[in-house]
Amino acid sequence: MKTIALTTDHLNLLATGETVEIDGIKIALQKEETVATGKEIREFYTEGWDGDYYYESGDALIQIEDENGEWIAKDHQLYDLNDLGTLGWQGQGHPEDRGKKSFLTFKEAFLAWKREAIGQQKYVITINGTEYLRQSPQSYYDIVGTWGNAPANVTVTYAFASDPTEGSLCSGQSVEIKDGTIFNVVMT
Repeated sequence: MKTIALTTDHLNLLATGETVEIDGIKIALQKEETVATGKEIREFYTEGWDGDYYYESGDALIQIEDENGEWIAKDHQLYDLNDLGTLGWQGQGHPEDRGKKSFLTFKEAFLAWKREAIGQQKYVITINGTEYLRQSPQSYYDIVGTWGNAPANVTVTYAFASDPTEGSLCSGQSVEIKDGTIFNVVMT
C-alpha cells in the first residue's frame, strides 16, 4: 500500500473541485451533492441565477454576502446547501402562470442549475438518509456501490420512484428514479 501526503495547497484545490495528481495517481474529492464549495456557489450566483428571484438571506443559517451585498463565502470552504436559505419570486405576474414557484430553497435552485450546467438530467435521491444527485436509471450496484465494496447479503428497497414506484432491487436490476426517490440499504 502506498501512502500519499496531501499538502494544504492540495486540499484547497480538492475543495474547489479540482483533481490533484501526485506520483501519477489522480485524487478527487467526492462530496455529497447537497454540499457545494464557495466557488461553485459564487459561479451559480453570478452565472446561473434566475433573475426572477431574489435571495432571502434572512432565513439562511450561513451568510454568503455581507450587509452591503459583498461576497464573503470562501472559495475553498464546503457549504451545506440546506443552510443557505430561500429565493423569493420578484418576476412579473404570478409565478404559477409561468410554471414557477413563489419560493424555492437555495438548494433546489442550485441543483437545478447544476443539472443544466452538466447537460444531463440528474435527480436528488436519498440513500439511507443521505441525499445524492444521480442519473436515471439506478441499478442495484449503483446504490450498493455508494459504500464501496458492499457484501453480497444486502437488501435494497425503494419508494417514490418513477417506474415502478416502489419495490426492491436485486443484482442485475435497475429502477427509473425521480426527485425524491428513497432507497434503504440493509445488511441481511
